[in-house]
Amino acid sequence: MIESLQDVSENIKECSMCFALDTHSPCKICTNSTRDREILCVVADVIDMWAIERTGSFNGVYHVLGGILSAVSGYNPSVLKFDQLFDRVRGGAFKEIIIALNPTIDGQTTVIYLTNELKKYPAKITTLANGIPIGGELDYVDNGTIKMAFSKRWEIAS
Repeated sequence: MIESLQDVSENIKECSMCFALDTHSPCKICTNSTRDREILCVVADVIDMWAIERTGSFNGVYHVLGGILSAVSGYNPSVLKFDQLFDRVRGGAFKEIIIALNPTIDGQTTVIYLTNELKKYPAKITTLANGIPIGGELDYVDNGTIKMAFSKRWEIAS
């Protein structure tokens, strides 16, 4: 186990483009020519990126913030990878920026902050939908999630 930890410590690098962790910098996602480089997904941490990758539903590139805004934890814009994000977006290469943060108070605060900063650029800004989980039962879902599901509903027939 000690050897494995040493191996990780010696071989894992932070990607110079997206700030994910990999054995190479730039990482395998950033250097993959089949990825859609016009769609950027902003996530808080590498574990969130891996969760999205696990689904196979996203084929763009990422930007890992290194956390979310939190006064309690001491995470402010200068500690997170916000400036690097704005530098990437300033280049104008993205047609869509997906802000994929957890729907917590700190996550939503970060979404609002990023949206206010990113709306200066021509890219469309989107966020992940919120609502009832697949396989969930309304009786077991909290009130906030049900309210969000109602406010984010879409037409299926007219």
